[in-house]
Amino acid sequence: MLTVFAVSDSTGETARRVIRSALVQFEDADVDVQLRGEVRSAKKIREVVREAMGDNSLILHTLVSDYLRQVMLSESR
Repeated sequence: MLTVFAVSDSTGETARRVIRSALVQFEDADVDVQLRGEVRSAKKIREVVREAMGDNSLILHTLVSDYLRQVMLSESR
């Protein structure tokens, strides 16, 4: 199973909708969507990235802040 972490600095509903819209193309996809909203610090980003490590997972984010986007990119490499 693939786990997709929907990460947002707000509620996360936009990220969840984007993922669900994309998954419509794959009827039999075994995907678990995990919403992580209100992520507004580098510490929270690191927690999400650690949670996603080691599993068959990916992170989709809708972070608005340039700083938080850079932290996400750096931490997830």
